Amino acid sequence: MPPRDNAPRLGKQHRATGAPGLKREWRALRRHIEQLVETGDTAALDALGERAVPELVRIAADRQEPDFNRIYAAIALAEIGSLRAVAPLTRILLAEVGHPGSENVVYEVGAALAQIGTPEALTAVRHAGLPF
Repeated sequence: MPPRDNAPRLGKQHRATGAPGLKREWRALRRHIEQLVETGDTAALDALGERAVPELVRIAADRQEPDFNRIYAAIALAEIGSLRAVAPLTRILLAEVGHPGSENVVYEVGAALAQIGTPEALTAVRHAGLPF
């Protein structure tokens, strides 16, 4: 049985009006995603689907985040399989290749791109010299 999606919902009334409640709901969703990343709950992140992509990309790209958070974010992006993640993951991969201490992040971001499997993603993986 897939994990239950307990993430805060963004109300339709807020989307249409841009009301202050939308900002509060986005912050709640962001905190929820950060907690899931910190615990490595990639199945729950996968259940969030496309809603989680922007925050997961932010975490994967942030060198101030612990490597395990960045890695969990990349794994979750692979499991979600979002095409929206390909370009940012490619930028992350190419920025991290050769950066001291980022070998694990490079490997997992490359693995995420390989799993998503678009021609652009696979080209980035080959360009980075990864064995996927």
